Amino acid sequence: MPVFLKIDPNGGTQVLGANIPDATTINDGVMTKLQAQQLATLVAGGGGGGAMMWNIVDEQVGGDTYSAAANDFVPTDASEGNVGVVLPDATTCKGKLVAVKDAVGGSVSVGIKVTTTDSQTIDGTFYAFGLSLSTINRGNDFSAVVFVSNGANWLIAYTYLGQSSD
Repeated sequence: MPVFLKIDPNGGTQVLGANIPDATTINDGVMTKLQAQQLATLVAGGGGGGAMMWNIVDEQVGGDTYSAAANDFVPTDASEGNVGVVLPDATTCKGKLVAVKDAVGGSVSVGIKVTTTDSQTIDGTFYAFGLSLSTINRGNDFSAVVFVSNGANWLIAYTYLGQSSD
């Protein structure tokens, strides 16, 4: 289900339609409404904007490699094997986002790897074998990372660190 977020120019954010619980804590790896609002505010540059829509794709499981499109939200299940997510060509989607989510807590023991096309970088570094989600999330399960295109390469715009696996 797409997530529609309306961002008020005066700083308020309203979830217009989403599959996001009203819970204030995360026990099952689901992003709460508050976190979605904070993410929407960050993505909109702190308050201006309009509505944003995520394209929530089918969960990618062990052995899958998914070629993401602009504004994809990619849930992953790496509990039974590596999952790859290929970011779209940054030169064709300036200002667009891609989110990758560890949906079941498997990124610590098995890999969720994010790669780019045409030797594009993520935060200034080219990852020939992919950027592991566990590198970004400090080894925590249920993390999420949002990437944004600057028109030439990819930047990490937001990181949700998830839960410690300890």
